[in-house]
Order: sequence, then structure tokens, then C-alpha cells
Amino acid sequence: MRGPIKRILVFLCSMMLILGLSGIAGATTYTFDVDVGVLEHDYYYIYGIDWELPTGEVIEGASLSFNQIKNLYDDTETLYVHLLDYSAAGLTIGMEDSTVVNDNYFDYYTGTNIHLFTWNISPTPKDLTYNFDSSEVTTLITYLADGNFGLGFDPDCKYSFNEITCTCCGTCCVTAPIPEPATMLLFGTGLIGLAGLGRKKFFKK
Repeated sequence: MRGPIKRILVFLCSMMLILGLSGIAGATTYTFDVDVGVLEHDYYYIYGIDWELPTGEVIEGASLSFNQIKNLYDDTETLYVHLLDYSAAGLTIGMEDSTVVNDNYFDYYTGTNIHLFTWNISPTPKDLTYNFDSSEVTTLITYLADGNFGLGFDPDCKYSFNEITCTCCGTCCVTAPIPEPATMLLFGTGLIGLAGLGRKKFFKK
């Protein structure tokens, strides 16, 4: 195969590959600060987040992270965390019933929710992250259908931390328009025609 024609055909294949790859998904990370202050015993905390997932994206993962959380007392106690289908944006705090032990969050939330995890919090500061499993991600997607979801916290002691962040990993289904097959064919035919014209001129010399 002559050099000029070979180079043009290689260029054609490369362009078609690039155009074909223009529809490959791209990942985006969304992080929300969950500003609840100190978590104190005898109280429950609800934090609502208003968020519309951008059109064309799907959630593939989520996590909840606590930076340097610790028990302010000299023992180890539990923290219960729930994912809520809805809550007014921002923070809601209420007093628990002191006669109810352990996780009594369900006494104060009337909507749909799931229990995410229970952690034992010690006086030693730690960075803790909980990664949603596939079923919890699916539940989060369902809850977000109306543009809102919430997080519920039930501490069995008094906990401090630097920050709490909720992270959602979204994947864009299509990052750029994918050329139609007819368009790619026309593009390729034009390049091949140019290659033929170049070959004709080459042999006339």
C-alpha cells in the first residue's frame, strides 16, 4: 500500500475511533457538608438535602464520612445512622424519649427510611467512612426522585467531629453526542475519495 494512502486510512480509522468513543461515560463526584454540630445524647438529628441530579446522570456510589469523630466521655457508645426519603432542607433537632433504649429513631420519623449502619464511638478521634452497598445506592436513587433526601442520626452519647460529608458519585450516560452511522460513513467516504485523488496525481508525475 502506498505511503500517502496508508497514512490517510490510518487517520480515517483514528478519527472514527475518536468519534465512537465520544459517548463513553464520565464520572462526577458531588459532596455535601452535613452541618449538624455536636451530636448529643437524648437528642435526634435530621439533616435534609435538596438536590436535583443533573439530567443524563445516574448515581453509581455514595458514602458518608466523619472526620475525627470521638466520644467526649471516657467510654465507648453507639451511633445509629439512617437514610431518609425526605426531610426539610437543613438541620432538625428533637428531644428523644429517655425511656426508650438503643436505636429509637423510628419513633420520630414518619416517612420511609432504612438503617445504614451502627458505629461504636470511642474517646479516640478517628476518620470513619461508610460506603453504601448496591441496594442502599438503589434506595438513595429512589429517594432522590423528588429532589430531596435526608440523613438521621441517633447518638447514645456526646460526640464531636470536624465535619461530616455525604458524597455521591454520578456517572454521565453520554458525555458528547455520538455521530450517526450515516454521518461517519459520509466522512469516511470523503477521505477515501481524497486518498484516491492523491494517488491519481501521484501516478501522473
